[in-house]
Amino acid sequence: MRDDWPLFSSKKAGQHGSDGTRSMPPREISREPAAEGTDSMAPVRHPGREAGVWDIGGLLSSPLEVHRHFSRIACKYKDLRSTDLPPIQFIREKLVDREFIQAADVGCGAGRYVVELFHHMGSRRLSLICIDSNVEMLAELAVNVEREGFENFRAVQARARTLPLPSGALDAIFTFNAVHHFHLPEFLKQCALALRKGGLLFIYTRFRSQNRRNIWGRFFPLFNEKETRLFELPDIHEALDGIPELRLRSVEYYRYRREAPLDWLENQAVQRHYSTFSLYRDGEFEDALDGFRKNIVQHFEDVNSIRWNDENVMMVIQPTGPA
Repeated sequence: MRDDWPLFSSKKAGQHGSDGTRSMPPREISREPAAEGTDSMAPVRHPGREAGVWDIGGLLSSPLEVHRHFSRIACKYKDLRSTDLPPIQFIREKLVDREFIQAADVGCGAGRYVVELFHHMGSRRLSLICIDSNVEMLAELAVNVEREGFENFRAVQARARTLPLPSGALDAIFTFNAVHHFHLPEFLKQCALALRKGGLLFIYTRFRSQNRRNIWGRFFPLFNEKETRLFELPDIHEALDGIPELRLRSVEYYRYRREAPLDWLENQAVQRHYSTFSLYRDGEFEDALDGFRKNIVQHFEDVNSIRWNDENVMMVIQPTGPA
């Protein structure tokens, strides 16, 4: 690993305090493979994304505003989001024959999945470059990973379209619930350069159609109109069509059955656990939250035991040519 990559120490991270809120994840009822959604859409164009601006639900939102959102919630992010283990187990199985794994996690955030990668693949076997554009997130990552006793990692501040990775040196690149924040074609080009022959890119995310079917897409007003950044499978194919060095190897679908009380769900939204909620104006968010509360009361008999499905997808991409 290069010695000139910036490493964020736990001393810096320790300066970020918590507001005392700790949101427990919902109880997971079961995990099961999910069939491909039937309402996948054609590729969607993202006007202005090339210029650094997203048109989200009629409200122009700059990457800087999203960046500020993640800075605000960095100290509590790992407690606000659920960490799914099936994709980690899937990755472990796909890399089981590798004696040593040199890898990168792009859009690593506060390190929820970094910790699980080390737990499931072994700290002696895995060397990990943790990349995020947000310095506050990386500071929290350093604390969280070191707290677990893992040291074989570096935290690097960089954007996904200009990854400071060695050419042709990585066995794997991971990204978990982050690719919708990236400029997809540029990110894929960077991965094509960094992966060695036989290397694998694992993209874990949710499609727009899956997002529409979760608890927020079904019952939180304007949630689907605000969240236009997510991709569909045709978008991935379209991006890969311009990068002959990569090909889509497989697509895996996941469905998680969740259960939680209404007050827990409300707190998640208030804490902006999804960046989508940061796209609402203050008054607009309060109106939507009230509408969400009414929708839940109307559709569920017991607001202390609300059940729903979350869906995700794992795409495995590999360099073309022989391994």
